[in-house]
Amino acid sequence: MRSPKLLGLLTALTCLGLFGAVSAEADCTGACPVPGGGTASVDCLAEYVGLGQPTALGRLVSCQDGDPSCDTDGQVNGVCVLAVQVCLNQADPNLPQCTAKGISSFSIRNARGDSELIALESKVSGLLPTADSVCSDAQAITVPLGGTEAYRLPGRKRLRIIAQGDGGKDFDALVVTCTPPPQPLGVRHFSINPANSPLQAVIGPLPLTPGSFNGYLDLRAGIPDPHTGIAVIDVTGASDYIYADLRPLAPMIVCLKPGVPAQGVGVIACKGQLDVSYEASINHVAGVVGENGFTAEQCNALCGPLGLGCGTVEGPSDPHPGDCNGPLLVGPANQGDSGRGAVAITPDPSTGTGGLSFELSFVEPGHCRDDTSVVCANNGDCGASGLCMQACGDGLPMVATALPFLSGPVHVEIENADNRAGNTAMYNIRGENFSCAHWTQEDGPGKLVFGIPQLHAFSLGPGQPLSDLVTAFVLSDR
Repeated sequence: MRSPKLLGLLTALTCLGLFGAVSAEADCTGACPVPGGGTASVDCLAEYVGLGQPTALGRLVSCQDGDPSCDTDGQVNGVCVLAVQVCLNQADPNLPQCTAKGISSFSIRNARGDSELIALESKVSGLLPTADSVCSDAQAITVPLGGTEAYRLPGRKRLRIIAQGDGGKDFDALVVTCTPPPQPLGVRHFSINPANSPLQAVIGPLPLTPGSFNGYLDLRAGIPDPHTGIAVIDVTGASDYIYADLRPLAPMIVCLKPGVPAQGVGVIACKGQLDVSYEASINHVAGVVGENGFTAEQCNALCGPLGLGCGTVEGPSDPHPGDCNGPLLVGPANQGDSGRGAVAITPDPSTGTGGLSFELSFVEPGHCRDDTSVVCANNGDCGASGLCMQACGDGLPMVATALPFLSGPVHVEIENADNRAGNTAMYNIRGENFSCAHWTQEDGPGKLVFGIPQLHAFSLGPGQPLSDLVTAFVLSDR
């Protein structure tokens, strides 16, 4: 037999709602949070409590996983558990046209196979028929998130409801959305696979693949902006060098030393709507000093953006004395929306990113660093203070710059290539977009590319002239 004290405690706990029961005599007088969005003259026949925040339409509702105001489990655990009540025959001041009273039947048309919806339908049907303003007991409705554990996406449950009243039928089509809380995308270990990461070179019509890249980058993407879907990328770690060994086609190693850690190097566009493309061009003959009044001063005044240099006049010992080599011009290619998952690791004032800086060096294994004309087997062959180069780290850095790596299209062009009027060398390359949903998946979607034109860059052999060259870097981890 229960004691009076125990009965009193149970009664108090029930009144506090700790057992989840709600009296059938309760109502939401004043305005129910979710009217359901049916015809205004009958929309008050069935209204809803506990579904989350409605939109202006009244039938789209949303609850964030872990939000205690709507998610009754109070945890960020991949599901929203809603305590849903159906309130009948409400005098809702927001629905002044609705004066109908009296409900004879209530059904959830898509309840079949869903035990929670079946239970809610049963709780409401147990109150019928009625012309009173009453609410059903609360019923737990579970809405799981979509996506993966690493990257959650909104989950949805639909309720198609018909409440039959004396004044007609109230048709409600509710869409209940469980949204994930803001979370960073995480870290992508971008391990470069040399089998799919070539260094490509194009000399005139001749394409070459002298080597492949090795190394890795740890790319950390933050929380996507809720409106634009853009997340900022940091580089938290990297291999000492990202390198391509060009032997035996060319006796050198191209070495890129990443400046890490680095914050705000780029962005990923989870919703797309970002143009991730660029073009790089240079004019081999922007003018000839002495022809048509063209001067060296005019050549030097031809300057490109981003501090990439100005025009230069080839000297007497250069291949084409007097020719003005134009500046390197780099800018957007205006290719339009690059799609979901587009990545740009580059300086960009529009997104506030600074790009990732690399120290670029060229190592000629078996040659002295101070005098590359000397062949060596060890440091002793290069003099007291000399170094016999063998691998990345033995060379002298030539430049430190932020290289624009993109997942979108890149267009490279050399006007008047090889000092031939009207000869245009062009090369197009495109990367592959990443996936925000699978951002942390190593060997997942995503490929970065970079391309640049170079003048007097390569000779096909001894005694052959130096040719202009288009170089493209491809970094893929699968």
